[in-house]
Amino acid sequence: MVNLTWFKLAEISSVSIGQLLDFFESAPRLREVKLRYSITTPGTINGRLVSLACLKRIKICGGPPSALLNHLLVPVGAELITKETLSGPLIEDHLPRSLDNLKNFPNFTMIELYADGPFPYLRFSGPNGQVKMIARVITSCGTSLLLETLADLDTSKTERLQIYFSASRIQGSPHQALLPMKELRTLKLCHCASPRIFVRVLHPSANLSEAVVCPELEELIIEHRTAFDIEAVVGMAAARASRGVKLETVRIVHWHRSGYTQPNVSELKKHVSHVECNGQWDDDVWVCVYNSQPETH
Repeated sequence: MVNLTWFKLAEISSVSIGQLLDFFESAPRLREVKLRYSITTPGTINGRLVSLACLKRIKICGGPPSALLNHLLVPVGAELITKETLSGPLIEDHLPRSLDNLKNFPNFTMIELYADGPFPYLRFSGPNGQVKMIARVITSCGTSLLLETLADLDTSKTERLQIYFSASRIQGSPHQALLPMKELRTLKLCHCASPRIFVRVLHPSANLSEAVVCPELEELIIEHRTAFDIEAVVGMAAARASRGVKLETVRIVHWHRSGYTQPNVSELKKHVSHVECNGQWDDDVWVCVYNSQPETH
């Protein structure tokens, strides 16, 4: 087994976690591991830890994955994918009790939340590697589930956040998830039915002593499919500019197959250095770019 680099185990429920750990120790050069519905309850293995030092990718479907990950050390640079039917909090089902087990997880700088469809997922990536958690659950509030999970993690180093959602309503507020992101530079909202939910969080309150959410935010990208409330964005951009946290770029993308009225961005470009609007209908594309900086001759 010492030279084995690839391993897949599927639909074998008779293998214990202790046996899997014994196997991993006998195959120190493993680079890719796939486990599908092959994790049973761990039994008594006394906090045992096994290092997969050469691992590049591990995918665990069913389990829950955390039962095995509690006993594995995943190295820097590796990709971890988990997929589990949700029975409790997302983090507890998918990640080990100690995040120190995941050397590929700390210092992530980019987060993707995909809430459309029956399988919402989170993906964290950065210089240490990548972790993707897929929840097998049919829910109408996937965005809320993922945002609640974010609030349980240290996201202070995140520089880019992409959220894919089409729900018109989100239970609760994204405020708690976004507030710790002090280093966030880019926020991209995709397939939005109601981007105003997040625009409202970015708007500084009337209380000047309250912390501004995402104070380093430079770029806001909104891709939407329904009527767009440009006034909410204008108000938010103006308020941030007045607090010294001006947005540099706002990009608005509209995807629709029928007639669409181009948003009036004349007020927005007073508060944002670069405004870009583009859209598509009937297989035609239009693009309008505005720069509020004075021209030089």
